[in-house]
Formats: sequence, C-alpha cells, structure tokens
Amino acid sequence: MLRRAGASITWLVMALALGLLLLPSSARACEVRAVSAAANLDGAELLVLDAGSLRYRGPHAGAAFTDADACADACGALPGCNAWTWCGRPGGCGSGCGAWTAKHAKLATQGIAAPDPVDANLPVLGFGAWTSSGPGGAASTGCAVDAARGAVTDAWPYGLCSLKRVPDPASPAIFGARATAAAPASSAAAAAAAAAGDGWVSGALVASPDCAGLPANVCRACGASRDAAACLKCARDARAQWRKPIRYLLADGPSGRGNRVQNTCATCADMPAPGLRDRCFDCVLSNSSCATCVFGRRMWGPGPPDAAACFNCTTARGAAFAGACNACAQSAAPARCFACLATFPLAARLCKPGAAGGAACIGPNDQTPCDLCANAAPGDGAAFSACADCSAAVSPERSDECTSCASTPGTAAGQERCFRCVRAAKGSAAGSRCAGAGQRRLLHAVALRSR
Repeated sequence: MLRRAGASITWLVMALALGLLLLPSSARACEVRAVSAAANLDGAELLVLDAGSLRYRGPHAGAAFTDADACADACGALPGCNAWTWCGRPGGCGSGCGAWTAKHAKLATQGIAAPDPVDANLPVLGFGAWTSSGPGGAASTGCAVDAARGAVTDAWPYGLCSLKRVPDPASPAIFGARATAAAPASSAAAAAAAAAGDGWVSGALVASPDCAGLPANVCRACGASRDAAACLKCARDARAQWRKPIRYLLADGPSGRGNRVQNTCATCADMPAPGLRDRCFDCVLSNSSCATCVFGRRMWGPGPPDAAACFNCTTARGAAFAGACNACAQSAAPARCFACLATFPLAARLCKPGAAGGAACIGPNDQTPCDLCANAAPGDGAAFSACADCSAAVSPERSDECTSCASTPGTAAGQERCFRCVRAAKGSAAGSRCAGAGQRRLLHAVALRSR
C-alpha cells in the first residue's frame, strides 16, 4: 500500500513538472515551444502514419528518422501538426502493427520515375511505398522485422515517425499519467527514458496564437526575422499554399521539407530595408524571375548568400540577369563580379526565354564568366580582368578554360601565356589543355606564332 502510494506521488510530481513546462507563458510573437516525453500519444488524431516511408531515398535506405528531433521537425513542416510520436528502439515498439496494416494498405506510387504519393489526402493511414525490405529481401508490410528469426513481427518499426494533432498541445494530459518530462525544445532526455522502456518518444509543439494554421517551422522562422507580421502575411497568402497538405512533407525547401515559398517568406522579412522586403515578397509570391535571388540563394559560389545585393543587381540590370546577379551575390568577390556584369557582353550570351541553358548559351540558373572568374581569382584583380577578357574573346562553351588559367598556380606571366593559349587554340578540345597536361607544348606553339 505504501509502495503504491509512493508511486502515485512520484507520477503526480512528474505530471506537475511536465505541466510547468507546458503552461502558457507571456507568449512572444511567432513563438513555438516544444516538449518531449517517453510516451505514446494513443488518443491523438493521426495525420500521417509514417512520414519517413513516403519519400523514396534510394534502395535499402533504412529508417528515415533516426532521432526524435528529426521527427519533430517533420511535424513542424506540416500545417495542423502539433504532436508527434517516434519509435526509438531498434527492435521495434509496441504491438498491433500487423492488424493495422491488414486494414490500411500501403500508398501506391508509379515507382522510381514518380516515387512520391503527391495525390494522397490527409489522413495518410497506411505506410508509404518506401519501407525497408522484409526477410529475404521481400517487400515488408512496414512492420518491424526480427533479423534473428527472419520474420516480420507485430511491432511498429524503428524510426516510425507518426504526425498527429491534439486539441490542446499545452496540456500535460496528452502524454498520459506516466509521462516522463524532458527539458523544453529537447528530446534527448525523453529518448534516453524511452530506451529503457517501450521505445516510444512523443512531443508537442505549442505555437503562439498569431501562428494559427501555419507550420510550426514557418512560425519559428518568422519570429526570428526583422518583420514578423509581414512574414506571417506572406506565409498566409493564397499563392504560398500547397493544394495537397502531404506536399509539405515531400517538397524540397531550404531545410529539405516544407513549402518553399513559405520558408522563404522569412528571408524576405529579414531584408534590411522595407522597400527590399516588399519587392522580395512580390517576387516570391508571383514566382517571377527575380525569385531566383531567394530560391537560389545557396545555389552557387563560396561566399555567403546575399539576397539584398542580388535584388539591387536585378533592379539595375533587368530581370533577364536574375541568375547572373544571384551568382555574383554569392561569389568570392561580389563587388568585382557586379562591376563585370555592367561591362561584360553577357546579354548576347543569355538563353532565350524558356531555354534551359547549356554549352551554347547561359541559362537562368547557370554560372557566368563574371562569377566564375571572381571565384577563380578572388584576391587578384589583374588575373580577374584577364580572365574576363579571355572569356569575352572565346565562345561560351570555352569560357571555363579561361577560368582554369586564372586559377592555375604560378606567376602572372605564366597565367597570361595560358590566356593567350586559350584565345589562340582552335576548338575546345585543344583549348582545354592550355592549363592542363598539354600546357607546355601548346604554350610553346603559341609563343612561336606570336614572334
């Protein structure tokens, strides 16, 4: 009797501690608080049975979610999701998987050519097509596999990430009376406790009221921006919504999940000047060419992304230069690269609208001689100028040979001989050796012709 009373007191203290972590505080704008516990949210509304099995990641990829934080991030990418459950025990968690899969078939796809079930509506009650293989390489039902016995078990698989919705994520009751509280915004303690128990780890995302209806990850990003209100307005715009909620889990974004437009609303809201913010919002929501400054801001170059500089460049040069401006903004020498765009005969080399680019023309997402030369000679103005002059003198498909000359170690005289070699060489096959294995012979031939 004393032991039972003592246990009851222990669980009461735990529940009170969890309640303190979840009690509403003076919420800041766009705030999301996260709490984890070693428990399974049995009474929650199921939105997605297993987020990790929806997307093709290659043959025999294994569990998509190997830690609870990644599962919490998937919940944060899906509108309406405010709770999640992850199986952290390699042998599987709980039971009942077999009976469930008998009622809810896997989602169908068209195979590797069209691997993701983008037409699925919520709730997704079956596993996706991409679960790990069963015994002998046969397709698994999705349930855990006992490797020692070579048989599918009734347990739920390791790495299962279920996305859920609860009426009140701030209530400690969602975790049940036996929940073990962990520190807010961390699932490490809960995962450790689950390892000693049945393997289940669950969490809740408590968002501030101003973020209602938005993914928690977007809410966090808006809260960290310069203008949270403008960010939220952008994220709620009809042009920033997916028609099918499941696409939030399948689409590529800056963090690999979520809606690309919504995710970049925070980038626009963080612009240093109101005018730039408004232009950025318009570019992103209308998906015009200037959106490259935001969508492609980590596409090229060793430098940090600078969307503001890219927008200023597109204002000066025109929408057709959006890709070139984006590449310069991330180059190793942005100022030199932008100056090059003002003088380099780039307009004649740009692809016509609708063309993807290639060897004969520069497409909207291709690098240009200006940023290639800036990256090849970031601290050498003379080498950069020689590289740009060389690129202007040869055909577009051979401009990379000029870049090779600019990045070739040696003296300025040696680099200049390389540039002359490229300009004098006939055909890209010969020119490509000016800075390579055949450099000495070709440089000698150029020197003889120049006497």
